[in-house]
Amino acid sequence: MKLTIKKAFALLLSGIMLLSLAACSAKTPASGEGASTGSATASAINREAPAVKIGETVITAGDVQDQYDYLVSMYSYYYGMPEPTADADIESLQNEAVAGLIEGPRLLYWAGKLGYDVLSAEQEAKLAEELSMQVEDIISYYSEDAEVEGTDEDIRSAALEKLNEEVIAAGFESFDNYCAMLEEQMRKTMIITNLEEAIKSTATVSEDEVKAYYDTLYESQKTMLEDPTQYLSRQESYEMMGGEPMLLAPEGYVRVKVLSVMPEGALDESYGALLSEMAELEAEYGNLSLAPSTDTARTQQIKEQYAEKKAEADRMFEEYTASARAKINEAYGKLQAGESFDAVFTAYNEDTTYTDYPVFAERGRLMMPGQDDGAWDENLHKAAAGLSVGQYSNIVEIEGSYYIVYLMSEEPAGDVPYASVSEAMHTLALEQAQNTVWEQQQEDWEADSSMITYYEDAYRMIGKAS
Repeated sequence: MKLTIKKAFALLLSGIMLLSLAACSAKTPASGEGASTGSATASAINREAPAVKIGETVITAGDVQDQYDYLVSMYSYYYGMPEPTADADIESLQNEAVAGLIEGPRLLYWAGKLGYDVLSAEQEAKLAEELSMQVEDIISYYSEDAEVEGTDEDIRSAALEKLNEEVIAAGFESFDNYCAMLEEQMRKTMIITNLEEAIKSTATVSEDEVKAYYDTLYESQKTMLEDPTQYLSRQESYEMMGGEPMLLAPEGYVRVKVLSVMPEGALDESYGALLSEMAELEAEYGNLSLAPSTDTARTQQIKEQYAEKKAEADRMFEEYTASARAKINEAYGKLQAGESFDAVFTAYNEDTTYTDYPVFAERGRLMMPGQDDGAWDENLHKAAAGLSVGQYSNIVEIEGSYYIVYLMSEEPAGDVPYASVSEAMHTLALEQAQNTVWEQQQEDWEADSSMITYYEDAYRMIGKAS
């Protein structure tokens, strides 16, 4: 497999586009820099000319040009928007490019101003470890495609040679230069994280504010649950990933474990071809049966061909599902013999949701039998609908996969008392307060332009015709 520049970009640019900082390396203007460059045409932009200065950090006209071109490409690709031609639209996009470029440097300026721009020894060690892992991942990725034979060192050397070629083509001096740039960006990200955490740490919430958060969330969820099927996805999302718990539950939900066994591999392509041919025969048979004078010879031939193809399709399907069918029958036999559902479930279930999220193994998953809850097949709803707590269903077959539904419990309907979620509500209310404090601080910094100098003449011709 040949490596391409596109592949290199996919790997490398993930590190480059951190907080729009890559285009803004810290540079101090030489004596005399920063003065207006005068009016320039798009074809005569001085890429090295300062466009914006934030503290000691300089963003050049070339940086703005690159960000402008990126925005034009992005809007074209995602929204089909043409490149702007009117001066007002061009200048609006120029402003957007500049705004994106100064966001990171502005935060770094304030991190330095407030004393959060030095990493701790622990953070330095973490940075070195994460950088090493990223670099090794890239080298390993390229080593897998190295078109050489030999020792591991030979393959690594070939991968590094190819990497050097591609990063140079992508605009870097060398792979080492790229790694140094990546380390710089990772360091800046950690500094900004330090700043954000310090600002957020100033936020506090009172008990009244926590209770108000609960009340607001409750009313919002009450409105949402006018469609009770919303409960399943929201509550399971909370159980999997955290966030906002549901503060009330509608009637009709149960908790289930669904033992699932699936066939291995995939059916041969010829199976799909057989089904298509059978569908064509069905259509032709139907058309003939509606004709004024039926071609009995052809209808008989269709019946024979259809029966032959169906027998072959059934044979293929039976062969494909045989192992799964034997496994589910064995599991069901053990349940019938008196083994606990949990023991059989642990031994035979193939649905990794229960192992990926142990809460489901403990509590079961939500289901709303009798209504389309957006999560389960109708046949599994029917299987669960006739069960009492502690009972399991017969085997259910759905497109070659096999299931046994076990009803663990009924989900309690009604409101969740504040006392039982007060700790979670405090955490969420505090997070909201922290985000508010951080957002307000950023707005205040954006309004303070005392540390920023714009040299508009350096970039105002970007995007305009010569």
